[in-house]
Amino acid sequence: MFRRRNPLTRLSQLRGVIWPERGFRRLFAYLLQRVMRMPGSTSSIAVSLSFGVALSFTPFIGFHLILAAVLTSLARGNVLVSAIGTFIGNPWTFPLIWYADYELGAFILGLLGFDISQQSLSLSQFSSHPTDLLLPLTLGGFVLGAISWFTTYGAAYWAIDTWRQHRAKRLMEAKLRRAQAPKGASADKTHDAPMKSDHKTDQDI
Repeated sequence: MFRRRNPLTRLSQLRGVIWPERGFRRLFAYLLQRVMRMPGSTSSIAVSLSFGVALSFTPFIGFHLILAAVLTSLARGNVLVSAIGTFIGNPWTFPLIWYADYELGAFILGLLGFDISQQSLSLSQFSSHPTDLLLPLTLGGFVLGAISWFTTYGAAYWAIDTWRQHRAKRLMEAKLRRAQAPKGASADKTHDAPMKSDHKTDQDI
């Protein structure tokens, strides 16, 4: 029922992952509208989104959706919203996220006395000594993930609460307009009825 008339080729699917057909701006605008309209309390939706965003900063690529779903379920949140939150991690942002994770993790490890001066975030280093890079990436990812969790929660809670209050106000105004409209219309019809009746009576006479 919802299948494409012309199925996408493998190349088109890969291109859609790297760059959405309608662009990232429209994609994120659509996802934002989906989050705003999700059922549940404002706090529940904000928590769910925060888990998705926070886990995108961890180096566990391929497990972001699963981990976000598990943590969101434990918090009795909305799993779909947490999945939307993981969209912050995509082929365009992952290089920046991993770089920030590594630099922050290496800085913290340096303060703790670990010597990682011989390491560098590169493909050759990752292929030869992946475990050496995993520690700073994980440490930095958890720190940035925690920061992003609280930042996302605060921003999401404010945005969703504001939108819902505005929507409730508009619905109330529309309800009042509908409640007032029939009274005026019925009054006009009642007032016009005798006039038509009198007119017919005069013609009959």
